[in-house]
Amino acid sequence: MNKIKKTGTLALAGLLGTALLAGGAFAYFTDADSAVNTFTVGSVKIDLQEPGFDEDEGVNITPGKTIEKDPKILNTGNNDAFVYMQIGIPTANVVTVDANGIKNSAADTELFSCTINNGWTQIGSKETKGALNVYTYAYTGDSSSTLERVAAGDLSGSLFDSVTFANIVEDQGLENTQKEITVTAFAIQADGLSTDTPDGAWQIIKNQAPAADDRTGEDESTDIA
Repeated sequence: MNKIKKTGTLALAGLLGTALLAGGAFAYFTDADSAVNTFTVGSVKIDLQEPGFDEDEGVNITPGKTIEKDPKILNTGNNDAFVYMQIGIPTANVVTVDANGIKNSAADTELFSCTINNGWTQIGSKETKGALNVYTYAYTGDSSSTLERVAAGDLSGSLFDSVTFANIVEDQGLENTQKEITVTAFAIQADGLSTDTPDGAWQIIKNQAPAADDRTGEDESTDIA
């Protein structure tokens, strides 16, 4: 009896082994997962502001008059930006008077002067465009060699705080005429930019930026009569 039972057990084990080898029916633990990432496209957008300027102060001005004018750039976009401003100052061939009241000879003269505030660094030299002398400035904050970021929602410092009309002699054909001071603001994204130097970023703006009245720049013209 013992021999018969042992033989039967061995036979059953052999049959099971043969079945597993033939079918390969093993169970495996498996899993899968996925992720959906949402990206929001940013924007660079600015608003040129002059909170201190009163248009009425620019009417019927007299020689030597100082008018408050304080152009600043508000970053209204979603990304930090580097910002620039250009100011166009009208010129004319006129006779002026010096500090002692003595007439100078007639000469091509900028009709307005201003003092550029700390935090702005001039880029390049003066450009002449028609009857305007144009100057370009980068917002550099405490450094003159690297650009200062203007964070989304923040305001830059003012480029200057006032303009002063030239001390010109009367009856030179300027009476009852309008002269425009133009201020143009530009911005470029700060993150991922290949350079943070005033000259380097300005070159990119000149190559790629749209016109001043499009999304990345704004133009402000002030009529002075």
